[in-house]
Amino acid sequence: MVILRPFVDKQTILNFAKCYPELDVASIETCLAFLHTTADVYQALDVHFARYGLSRGNLLC
Repeated sequence: MVILRPFVDKQTILNFAKCYPELDVASIETCLAFLHTTADVYQALDVHFARYGLSRGNLLC
């Protein structure tokens, strides 16, 4: 089961943008969404491979 959790909440990003006006909030949110998705995919891969006694590192051997 994938549990959705934000890395950083929107208010934190908006507060940071006040200090750095050139910050593109939408781009930061998109990047964080990709990071979140990547972490979920890696977690799912780890669970799947563990069923067979494997890990992502062992696949290269």
